[in-house]
Amino acid sequence: MRLLIVGEGSVSDLVRSFEAFEYFSKLDTLGNEKIEAILQHLPPHGGDIDLYPDIDVVVASRPMWPPLIKAYQDKGAVVIVDQDDDFIAIPRSHVAYRSIGPGNPERSLDHRVALTMADLLIVSTDELKQRFVERRYQPAEAITIIPNAWANTNPKWEECPPKPKDTIVIGWGGTITHREDFKIVLPALEAVAWPKMDTEIHIFGDPEIYKMLRGIHEYAKLFCPMVDYNVYPLVLKSCDIWLAPLVDDHFNRSKSDIKLVEAGAARIPWIASSVPQYKAWGHGGILADSQVAWQEALTLLVKDPLLREALGASGRTHAEARKFDNLIPRWIEMVEKAYELRQDANTLLLRRQQNRMELQRMADEGANASNQPDRGTPGQDDLHKRASRRRKRKRR
Repeated sequence: MRLLIVGEGSVSDLVRSFEAFEYFSKLDTLGNEKIEAILQHLPPHGGDIDLYPDIDVVVASRPMWPPLIKAYQDKGAVVIVDQDDDFIAIPRSHVAYRSIGPGNPERSLDHRVALTMADLLIVSTDELKQRFVERRYQPAEAITIIPNAWANTNPKWEECPPKPKDTIVIGWGGTITHREDFKIVLPALEAVAWPKMDTEIHIFGDPEIYKMLRGIHEYAKLFCPMVDYNVYPLVLKSCDIWLAPLVDDHFNRSKSDIKLVEAGAARIPWIASSVPQYKAWGHGGILADSQVAWQEALTLLVKDPLLREALGASGRTHAEARKFDNLIPRWIEMVEKAYELRQDANTLLLRRQQNRMELQRMADEGANASNQPDRGTPGQDDLHKRASRRRKRKRR
């Protein structure tokens, strides 16, 4: 069996399918078959790519390249798509709206087509599975949930980097996609920041988020650029408290609980927005649903080292179940399922015929939409706001 794992090398790729590649690359056999695992990095903005010959199974991470999927399917491979975000639900206020969200119709269409072309689909949450079934990208039986996990084989999860002795480090890390989310916690940070308390705020990843801390003294904050994912555990472990603010909107409700999982793996207590996935995780930190709650939680954890230690230990205990090693059986099952599907020509042909019917339906809907006046592409939150305004008008 020749297994190809492809992606652009984003954080999601590294956490999910690229980590699975590290496991598969160490195997000589899978089931009764010899296995060769290959990793292919795709250029992030398109371009020419080489196709590997004689591939049996492809795992495509966060696909935006329908021609690549078709090319490998035409060469006899079964294609699994791994998707951990609902790009179609990105709201207008989000920084990614015009790059990979509805504000980029061509990119959005590529995304929907790729999900529908897939022979099998992996998602990170039950919410994503429900949405993709409702949109008819894939039938429920073709979608498997594999949650996000932490790479427990990385020894840095157990290392203890030095910390300032008399200072409590409050940390946040992420990409530019979380700028609106970070605004939730900003007033609380300004309320507890040095010199009011012996605290430092460390921002990892996005310099624009660091600039939001303009109301906090230079001595009380630090910026660190994005680090290699293998070093990321040391970022977490350099902090005493980890922040996970998240706007409670339609897009974010499909996201995973990975930030809390990783904080638990690092034995760091967290403070997080009270969104469904964080409530469901529930171990190792404090949920906050208002600015007052954020400030109270920060003040409590800064002042109470025993509580920080207890929450960190609880988070680590709970995170043990989400080691990547514990989820490898699900990745193996998916690859074996895809390989079996490749051997069953009739079933594979029927599935692809169904997918083509959905693609045709999608094309017909797109053609009908193009004949309507262009009023912009409303996101899910736009629809909720419009419905709310209609209800208010009725009450008046």
